[in-house]
This record gives sequence, structure tokens and C-alpha cells, in this order.
Amino acid sequence: MSLKTPEQILKLACIADVMDFTDYAVELLAYLTVNCGQDKNYNFADNIIEVLSQFPDLIKQGLANLEIFQILKDFLSPEAENFWK
Repeated sequence: MSLKTPEQILKLACIADVMDFTDYAVELLAYLTVNCGQDKNYNFADNIIEVLSQFPDLIKQGLANLEIFQILKDFLSPEAENFWK
């Protein structure tokens, strides 16, 4: 099975999340954001950063220093972007 549409990728991300494969779900959502994020239905940047901010070890490292943050920063909402400045 090849995933060709954003809808299929989103469904897989949801399944991964339900099955507690959070890291894979985040990767899929990041992929959707980078490749389809101009469509607000597939921009999950704020959600991803919110999820990552729940992990104390990542907070200690500084979320803004994470590679995924650097990749997604152009897709953050103005509110979320101002929060991390």
C-alpha cells in the first residue's frame, strides 16, 4: 500500500497515535506540514510543538534548538511563533 494523498497520510498518523507510536505520528504530521502546510487542514506545526513541549527532557534541551522546530518554524502561527521568541 502506498500512501499518496494527504488524507491517507493523516489517517496513518492517527492510527500511529492511537497505537502509541507517537514518534511516528509526529514524523507523519511533520511531513504533511512541510509538504502540504499551505493548506491549513494539513498544517500541524503548532500541534507538534505543543506535543513536544510536554516532554521535560526536550524542554531542558530547548525546543527552539531541536531540528524539527527549525523545520517547522515557518509554519507556526503568529501566536505560537511569538511564544517561542
